[in-house]
Amino acid sequence: MATPVRCLLSGDGPQAAAFGSHRRDMPCGHCLNDDYPMDYSQVIKDIGEIINWYHKTKLPLPDVLMDQYRALTTLLCSYATYAADIKDEYNVKYFMRKIGMLREQQNLIKTGLAVNKAEIESLLATEDQFNLEQAAEAEAYRVDLFLRQANKVADCMRSHLSLIKKEIENENN
Repeated sequence: MATPVRCLLSGDGPQAAAFGSHRRDMPCGHCLNDDYPMDYSQVIKDIGEIINWYHKTKLPLPDVLMDQYRALTTLLCSYATYAADIKDEYNVKYFMRKIGMLREQQNLIKTGLAVNKAEIESLLATEDQFNLEQAAEAEAYRVDLFLRQANKVADCMRSHLSLIKKEIENENN
């Protein structure tokens, strides 16, 4: 079950001062009220919209770029929580399969089956658990890959902001 969240950029709450004002004209789906659970499909969509915006914008204004960077990093924090939940789910399925397979193997050995044969039979008996584990592992890798790539875009945006700041400082000198 997803936990309720409060938008860090909404302008209300103690975190608002640290993150500045929120631009409602920018792609943003993370502004949820306290009673609404996080919709990770919307977070993924919003991250994609910001990445697309950054890709298509040739010379973004510094304020707009900063707002988008803040929104992206905030969304990535939420998405990282989701990635951790997916990894936990995979770990649970992995250990449930291992435990199930070992129990089945022990039961087969107790019935007098050879150890090698019991190992093979227990693997076949836990095929459904194995398939669930493989699906969870694939999802965990997919989520982790998306998180890593989105973090690279955030790093690029941060570097771009730093470059703009240096250019402004050079113009003022």
